[in-house]
Amino acid sequence: MESSSRVMVDHPRVFFLGPAGAGKTTALSATVEELLRAGWGGEIITIEDCQRDVCPRGREDGTYFYNSDGALVLLERERQAAAARDRFVERCKAAVARGFVAELGQPHAAVFLLQRLSPVLEGGLVVHVTAPLSIRKGRNEARTDLQMPEEVLAWIEEMLIPEHRGRLEQAGATVRELESVVPLDLFLGKVRTLVKEWRHGISR
Repeated sequence: MESSSRVMVDHPRVFFLGPAGAGKTTALSATVEELLRAGWGGEIITIEDCQRDVCPRGREDGTYFYNSDGALVLLERERQAAAARDRFVERCKAAVARGFVAELGQPHAAVFLLQRLSPVLEGGLVVHVTAPLSIRKGRNEARTDLQMPEEVLAWIEEMLIPEHRGRLEQAGATVRELESVVPLDLFLGKVRTLVKEWRHGISR
């Protein structure tokens, strides 16, 4: 019979939190590559995909639309963002048996995880990725269909506050913080090292 720590390695649960343009998607891609080397075959879940699930192209109802760049524009942001978060929770819970790597760029993301996905946190990895607003603005301007409205850039917490970090750790998660201001290759190296250390740590 497999030990619980072995199951955690085979079915990893990783969450990336942080503001828009911080580098979450880049970190997520590096993590998936690292886990695939270990034979993982789980699911990738992003809040953006969940938002598009609940606001599908071709079924616009006057409360959202896709602009000429393919970006999704929400006209009832609070309600539509809540629907996307519900979809995010559904997908994470459904993927527990396979494992997943998830990205949640939403306000109060740590509290949301504690309230809605607390049982999934034990043995998981939560990484808060950030970068200064000036850097994030430049990255956002380089995007096309994933570009965020400028007001959204400051909508999500820049840092993970100690209280929330402590509560995540009490729930059984390994919590790390990364600032993506170094050159890309160095940042990717930091992500891969972090994931390796986490995997090896929970398999002991």
